[in-house]
Amino acid sequence: MNKAFTTYCYIFMMFLAMDIIFCDPLKVGDKAPEISLMKLENKEYFKSQALLGEKNLVICFFSTWSRPFNNIIPKLIKVSKDFDAHSKFLLVSVSEKKPLVKNYVSKRDISLQVVMDKFGKTFKKFGGDNVPLLVVVDKNGLITHKVEKFHDGYEIELIEHLKSTLD
Repeated sequence: MNKAFTTYCYIFMMFLAMDIIFCDPLKVGDKAPEISLMKLENKEYFKSQALLGEKNLVICFFSTWSRPFNNIIPKLIKVSKDFDAHSKFLLVSVSEKKPLVKNYVSKRDISLQVVMDKFGKTFKKFGGDNVPLLVVVDKNGLITHKVEKFHDGYEIELIEHLKSTLD
């Protein structure tokens, strides 16, 4: 390989790593990054920008092996049914293969929209370290709620927060 090209590749990778390491994690009140990820069920993209001004976006980053996610998903689905009119619930699979996620979703009869974050880049943009991570983005594109450690009753806090966002 050309030495100049190899050097360029190393420098590029170093800048990418620095971006991941030195970027501040997002917090409540920050503008959420745009999401454009492949939907699980077809080759279409889910684009968060389409919801701006329309609905809140409730994002749950997950992995199929995550015990905490397996514990929270039934309650999250229940909450989603109550707030469907003004909030879009989105499950984002982090760094997993599509067939595994399809099988997982099918076996558990999960009705929520699932998208694939194949390399975990979107998860990292939202400040993710561990799954599950739940983030609420309001109609204006701002992060209004974030749950990194789930506890009994997390869904009550989520319900109260979503009620507070009603027009």
